[in-house]
Amino acid sequence: MDSEVLLVDEEEQFLKTLARRPELSGFAVRTATAAGEASGFLQSQRVHVVVLGVPDEGEGFLELLREIKAAKPAAEVIMLTNESSVDFSLRAMKLGAYDCLQKPTDITKLAEQITEVARRKRARAASVSKE
Repeated sequence: MDSEVLLVDEEEQFLKTLARRPELSGFAVRTATAAGEASGFLQSQRVHVVVLGVPDEGEGFLELLREIKAAKPAAEVIMLTNESSVDFSLRAMKLGAYDCLQKPTDITKLAEQITEVARRKRARAASVSKE
């Protein structure tokens, strides 16, 4: 079973670059440039890991995080926030975000983190199915 990864960010070039990373070649990667597009995808698709890029005025993205965790409680969400949003990051973690990284972020490290989270979820699912 391929892990489904959803990348959400308003910067389309960032999404394309991240989606093409070799670290993500074993995953089914989907992209969305807007919260509404991501929301629609969440309703119709299986998702294991979400990378959620938060724009400067990102309060609506806390609501999207709530929606993600309600629709896909097992999905891990990695938030990408601006340096000035420490309070926002803390609130996101309390709502269930797996991690909050500051923009700009090292794309290689982000791809490696996505891979690690997805592999850990796969391993957990495999061990549960063996029980």
